[in-house]
Amino acid sequence: MLQASAGALPYRDASFDSVIVVSALEFVPDVEAAVREIVRVTRPGGRIVVVNPGQSALLDLALRVLTGERAEDTFQGRRQLVVPALQRSARILETHVLPAGVGRLLPLYRVVVATPT
Repeated sequence: MLQASAGALPYRDASFDSVIVVSALEFVPDVEAAVREIVRVTRPGGRIVVVNPGQSALLDLALRVLTGERAEDTFQGRRQLVVPALQRSARILETHVLPAGVGRLLPLYRVVVATPT
């Protein structure tokens, strides 16, 4: 098993055809550094798929009711840093909100597909 900091991945440039990150970047102390590393290790033309929690007052209330935790305490403002960090370091190809159909009202997750620039 390999463990490393998200901001200093132990892989060569362009090592992977695809990198998939599910509900992790919102917990990383330095979102920008982690995204730069993800882009660095993805080959040109490769795909980066990032899934992170959606944002809405209703979701934040549900988290508080179900777990007793405040979203801001849990994510410390990083949830809203993920997409802008991707936009600065990669080219966004697609963005989806899940679940389909009700995602605009209750965006549980945001899925972003990007490629290195």
